[in-house]
Amino acid sequence: MSAQFLQSLVQLIPEYILAATPLRLIDLLGIGFKEERGRKKRFSTFSFHRKMSSSIVQSRTKRISFVIFIILLGVMSNIIKSMNIFLPDSDIDEIVWIGKPKSTDRQFTTFDTGIAIPDNNNTVISLISFGNLIESYQVERCILTIRKRGLFDGIILLFTDDAGKQRYRKSILSWDNQTKIIIPHVEDLQPMEKIEEVNELRPKKYAQKTMIFKRFKTLHSKYIAEDSAMDSNIRYVLYIDVDNIIGSALSTFFKDYTKTVINEIEAPKNNTIKGFSFISMFRDKHLRGKMHSGVIMFDRLHELGCVNGWRNEMDSFFHSSDQSMLLRVLDDYDRYRCRAVALVHGHQVFANKRLMVDASNLNHNDIGEPKDRKKKKKVTALVLPTFIHVTKYRINRINNATLFEGFMRYALDLKNFDQVITEYIDLKEILSPTGK
Repeated sequence: MSAQFLQSLVQLIPEYILAATPLRLIDLLGIGFKEERGRKKRFSTFSFHRKMSSSIVQSRTKRISFVIFIILLGVMSNIIKSMNIFLPDSDIDEIVWIGKPKSTDRQFTTFDTGIAIPDNNNTVISLISFGNLIESYQVERCILTIRKRGLFDGIILLFTDDAGKQRYRKSILSWDNQTKIIIPHVEDLQPMEKIEEVNELRPKKYAQKTMIFKRFKTLHSKYIAEDSAMDSNIRYVLYIDVDNIIGSALSTFFKDYTKTVINEIEAPKNNTIKGFSFISMFRDKHLRGKMHSGVIMFDRLHELGCVNGWRNEMDSFFHSSDQSMLLRVLDDYDRYRCRAVALVHGHQVFANKRLMVDASNLNHNDIGEPKDRKKKKKVTALVLPTFIHVTKYRINRINNATLFEGFMRYALDLKNFDQVITEYIDLKEILSPTGK
């Protein structure tokens, strides 16, 4: 049974029955508008409609049958909804979707080895920092909020180069021993391709140099497998662009992710589907039909077709957008067997002026019960979204360094102006819009 069937069934109801529906229900329930034979009808403004309806439906039996039919239609509609039938919206029909994310406690039998809620022990966070990013404090900001606001104590994998390693050994490892700095293999930092005309290998050319770095969104499992302890314990990988900051506990996001996957991947309607991969991402709010690749949740048991296909498109299709490469993978399901699951969109926002104003206006010393109740009101702490994407575009658009500093102080939970995170981090620079 499908949604189309329900629609066609509704269309079969004669128009004259639909026209009489409200009046028949009122009459059946015994609500006023009584008529006495041989006398003038009460509520005369309504008598005309009663004449029209009585000429359509002659007996109470027919009216009762009609109401029962309507009730059955409602029951059938609820049954179809409970079957979780999804018809793609017209504005996203270019993406292969599993379905729409929901927050529900329904549990289903899994199609593989089961689903577990990501946590500090079975999950790693993957960050990438090459080129100009190494010269900023974006990585330090991101990791500080992962620990302070995200309350994540697990392993963070930081992919960088030799210059980054020298910097982050001082600015991060001096206070966070759960971050692992990874220097990639040469073949990953400089992919080669065979030139048939001259029969030799040459460095692969990309439309954008940073595409080499974006490839590391798909290479985490390769490096996790080289560490036996991680390989045996880590199932999930959360990739985060370093220009994001974490605003609230990741445990809530992990729970919603688990519910979404259970409903969209392991539900009975998909339980017989075998041999496909999936990744979980937010829908891009600004580019219709695309996925936002700044936050990605990977399940290592079911990622292979997606990560290999995505990397293959990056290496073979000359384009500057990794989102466009992903669309090519999702569009060619017969080849890559990759599906995308949309994460609950409420967990991600772009930093805007209103959010910055609300955060910067809060004085940490005033949060909670006031000392003098006559002079002050109780101040409630601002609850930040899980992922806040702090883009250069939005920072430049707001163009207010003082406002940004207040927002960042709140996000980093810095309670006084003299607090020093570590001797290797310049507090003024980490709070500045450029992070330099």
